[in-house]
Amino acid sequence: MNLKTTIIKSKIVTYLLSSIALLSTSSGAFAQDQAQPKLTLTAKTQKPLISATEKHAYVLLRLSSAKSATPQAHKKLNLSLVIDRSGSMSGQKIIDARKSAIQMVKSMRDGDTVSVVSYSSDFTVNVEPTILTEITRGKIEAIIHTISDGGGTNLSDGLINGISCVSKNKEKAQVNRVLLISDGNANKGITEPAKLNKIAREALQNGIVITTLGLGVDYNEDLMTGIADNGGGNYYFIEESDKITETLNQEISQMASTVGKDLQLKTTFPEGITLDKVYGWIAENNAQSVRVPLGEIFSGQTRAILCRVHLPKNLQSGQQLTIPSFTLDYKHLAGDKEEPTTLKTEELTLTVSDDQQLILGAQDMEVTARIAEIELANRLENAAKLVEQRKYDDAKKELQSAVAAAKVSSGKIPEQWKKKLDEATKEAEKMAGDIDKAEKSAYERKKWSKGGKASKRKYSK
Repeated sequence: MNLKTTIIKSKIVTYLLSSIALLSTSSGAFAQDQAQPKLTLTAKTQKPLISATEKHAYVLLRLSSAKSATPQAHKKLNLSLVIDRSGSMSGQKIIDARKSAIQMVKSMRDGDTVSVVSYSSDFTVNVEPTILTEITRGKIEAIIHTISDGGGTNLSDGLINGISCVSKNKEKAQVNRVLLISDGNANKGITEPAKLNKIAREALQNGIVITTLGLGVDYNEDLMTGIADNGGGNYYFIEESDKITETLNQEISQMASTVGKDLQLKTTFPEGITLDKVYGWIAENNAQSVRVPLGEIFSGQTRAILCRVHLPKNLQSGQQLTIPSFTLDYKHLAGDKEEPTTLKTEELTLTVSDDQQLILGAQDMEVTARIAEIELANRLENAAKLVEQRKYDDAKKELQSAVAAAKVSSGKIPEQWKKKLDEATKEAEKMAGDIDKAEKSAYERKKWSKGGKASKRKYSK
């Protein structure tokens, strides 16, 4: 039997096993909760055939939550809004922040729990965790109206006390979230990014997700994205304060349609294979074991999680390597119940070959498309850093080169896999055309850089 026949048979077997697993998962979900199906998790490698000189292999994990065909029960929310009220928030910013907080409370439902923490040089728990009713809603809105600006930016105390408020009222089948707004740099309390990231990471381990909203162009986006990444939440760059309400509404809508929380992706690699990177996520390595906290997932959402692994040295033609199965543990939310659930992918096999044509022919184009998206996203971040350094010509060349490479990749990828890549390419082209604006003022330079980093995160997730 030749190698080509072996590959074809292997693909058929893999397809059948995947189909059986999918049918099994779907039927189980249907039997237990027709209105809200559980998640599906699949894994595939870019190259089932690799050359003996390969140093890395890519694995794509696709995590999907089907959009329910029937109306779903609103998830019970436990939310703390943490508002920067430092001196830099004076004027329209604090007015819009108050207005957005009030609108957020209006959009939440009776029975949800809300708290409000504000911070400047110190912090204030303006609203202790309160269950929303017709009566308490009005009282909360009146208190929010009293929040005024002045002082430094003690972001850490605001964050810590927001987490504390959510912790006090955690219940099962509830979505727990801290929303942190800031328009500046942390200059009081704990200011070291590593320590703030640790606070966010520990909150996530305790089932509390943290989303950050960076307002204006003077906040520290690296700090805010770090907190969001370690806290398992979203990150938003909001240039104008009148957009805060829209962003909070988007976040509340996602929270209300959450179908899984406390997601933990795990695997243990065999000797000789190690994890290099999980793009867009914080991976925790312990020898050969890997754990990746993924926070929450809402109805209709799909995540394409790309992993790169180191391969052993001195590979030999015909040798086979095993990429182990990945396990996803999470809590499935259905109505007022939560159910511990586990998903598991099939193992993947890499076969070493000296036939380059056969290797290229066996390449999975969905994984190739995802790699191209990640590469373009990384170059968007490179360009953003160059703009920060005022190396505008270098930034423009970086983006032009990145766009050209992405278009070459797109030309080789089937239509069904390249939509997101083409979207990112158009965004990169526009950014390249806007670099001249960044040269003209400090405001435009900061705006461009923050936009580039936000785009990098969007296409990496």
